[in-house]
Amino acid sequence: MHIVLINQWYPPESGSGGVAMHNHYFANACSQLGHRVTVIAKRPSRAVPVRRCSDGITVLRVSTPNLYRYRRVPLV
Repeated sequence: MHIVLINQWYPPESGSGGVAMHNHYFANACSQLGHRVTVIAKRPSRAVPVRRCSDGITVLRVSTPNLYRYRRVPLV
């Protein structure tokens, strides 16, 4: 299954506590169960890379105005 998490917080760029770490642990758990995981998160500055892959998790960073386009994602 391909799981997509859309949230503005995902470590390390958005901190390492609270919601960011919850998203990190959830993505890792899903990846360890054999799922393909993509995280769409906020890009705080241009210095942060847009795409990063690690531990079977793809992290896509988008600027804040683009993030709100995904606000009404239909539920499956």
